[in-house]
Amino acid sequence: MIIEAIQEFFREVAANNPTWNFIFFYEATQWNKVVGGLWMTIQLSVVCVLFSLVIGVVGAGLQGAKSAVLRAVVAGYIQFFRNTPPFVQLLFFYFALGQFTPTYSPDGWLEIPDYQQCGLGDHLALLFCRCLQCGDLPRRG
Repeated sequence: MIIEAIQEFFREVAANNPTWNFIFFYEATQWNKVVGGLWMTIQLSVVCVLFSLVIGVVGAGLQGAKSAVLRAVVAGYIQFFRNTPPFVQLLFFYFALGQFTPTYSPDGWLEIPDYQQCGLGDHLALLFCRCLQCGDLPRRG
């Protein structure tokens, strides 16, 4: 009953104000697209957190490695992604690395690179790496 009232309200809004068309509230096809987008956002968020957690734990562990080269590579990774804004990282992954990443085609015409996990995962990975470095991992003697 509440859902029908919400649908009817937005139908009236669309009829009275044609520029305010919230069609996804009362058309099943559009609603399915919104729910599908929400589900994709949840999936990408989970993949991003898992991806970044693995990289962060490995990076934090490698910061205590005996090899100076390995520590320098991890430090360079952290400094590179720390000093680059997340938006610039996303643009980099889209335009520079987008041609090398897998793509998907939601409508059969447009090929969209599936890069989101990489860009967001790298930014969160350095945060995990820095947090874990602050004493949460045991030091090797």
